[in-house]
Amino acid sequence: QRIKNHEITLDPDYQRKDGLWKRRNQSQLIESMLLGIPLPAFYFAIDKDFVDDVGLKRQRWQVVDGLQRLCAIRNFMVGEPAQMDRSGRVIVKPRVMRLEEMEYLKSLDGKSYEELPDALKRTLLEVNLKANIIRKSTPRAVKLNIFRRLNTGGMPLSMQEIRHAMHSPGAAPVLKEMAETEIFKNATQNKVYAKRMGDCEYVNRFLAFYLLGVEKYEGMDAFLDESLDLVDEWVKDEKEGQQRINDFKASFCRALEVIWAVLGENSFVRLEPLRTKTKDTPSRINKALFEVFTVCVARLSEEARTRYLGMADDARKEYESLFVDDSENGLSDLVATTTGRSSRVRQRYEVVSAYFRKLTGEQIEWKRGLYD
Repeated sequence: QRIKNHEITLDPDYQRKDGLWKRRNQSQLIESMLLGIPLPAFYFAIDKDFVDDVGLKRQRWQVVDGLQRLCAIRNFMVGEPAQMDRSGRVIVKPRVMRLEEMEYLKSLDGKSYEELPDALKRTLLEVNLKANIIRKSTPRAVKLNIFRRLNTGGMPLSMQEIRHAMHSPGAAPVLKEMAETEIFKNATQNKVYAKRMGDCEYVNRFLAFYLLGVEKYEGMDAFLDESLDLVDEWVKDEKEGQQRINDFKASFCRALEVIWAVLGENSFVRLEPLRTKTKDTPSRINKALFEVFTVCVARLSEEARTRYLGMADDARKEYESLFVDDSENGLSDLVATTTGRSSRVRQRYEVVSAYFRKLTGEQIEWKRGLYD
């Protein structure tokens, strides 16, 4: 009933996307319920209060743990929802889920919820579910700790999925929008995995270092979360806050355009020292390289970016030369191992800012936050 009445948030932008479980896994969960096997506890956080149609105060919950199980129950007992694109156009119509690959109740294979005998429907409706509710007043740091502790087995949440959970609504949709831009997909050559919000982590790293500066950096998880706290506040401010959001979105896209125009397929790729380039050479997008290059280019003046675009051949040669030194202090090593250590973070910014200073003549201010 809560799912039907939209009192539980099952938005794919919260946590990880739904639909990670295959139909077989969903069917076997329903089978477990029919067999009377107890389900693990569900955890919810109170999202907001609202008044229903008859004037009663009610609560909307967000899922902390149990999203895939709830989606399986929804898909079978309520129906799989329609899937829409960003414009609101339906791309996959609502579907009726049918059971498949049942292990013990094989006679139910192919049946929908409505086709079950009434006794089995009642069995599902009478299943005891244990729900632990996290109060609305619980500090964010405590909620984050709960997320981490609950998701230690099975298919654990990534830290970026946890951050999305903590900042949805708020900064989370902003990250998602930036990760879905064509220039992000082009510049990363569609190689950044999106299903576990890996693409959003790339954007999050840009935001953190671009907005806060390196001086505040002490550790990656807290640093990324701090930047989202800032964006959360801006989302609430329809005037000045929205303008700042628009500004960093534009800076992000412009940085990607410039880097892609100059470096092409080598953008954000950790080149092997003295590598001989061939068309068949595999390349992976390096998270640390993405972060430091996008931040540095975004913090350049437009005049410097124009100079950089005008000397693309020299810029590509200088880029390749950055990876010749594979010692501990060379960029190749700085973006390969212990990339989150404070000293290593500062070193990579020094190396890359020196690269841009040599080409454009401009000193990048990368240490301090933009709004200090």
